[in-house]
Amino acid sequence: MSGCDGLLYTSHDLLAIGLEAVLTAGIHNFTCEQGATFRRVVTWSDEDGTAINLSGCTARMQVRNTHETTSPVLSLLSTGNNPAITIVPNTGTITVVIPATTTSTLTEGPKVYDIEVVMTNQDVVRLLQGQFIVSPEVTR
Repeated sequence: MSGCDGLLYTSHDLLAIGLEAVLTAGIHNFTCEQGATFRRVVTWSDEDGTAINLSGCTARMQVRNTHETTSPVLSLLSTGNNPAITIVPNTGTITVVIPATTTSTLTEGPKVYDIEVVMTNQDVVRLLQGQFIVSPEVTR
């Protein structure tokens, strides 16, 4: 079932710069089926496969028509009364769920997205980015 795919993202894409390591965002394109529940699980681990501890972290995701678009088509958070993003800290997993009632309102075609994690020290890590392609629904 394509709507439940898991994605393993490892931080071996680190670039050593001086005494710090900089994580470059992974690139992954998502297909969102209009009118269906969109559910993706991202697991963040280091190069040895050890889960990144996300205790105290928050996550956010935005989808826009283009990088230059002022307003997002979707804005999802791991905080608030009804979060669309769930974090399981000790497993390094971030689950994004967009209900069918929301995906049914999206216009078909390619868009762009990114997922960011706000670390406990307030550093922002862009974990993933890419195209968010909305496939049109036939059955309504």
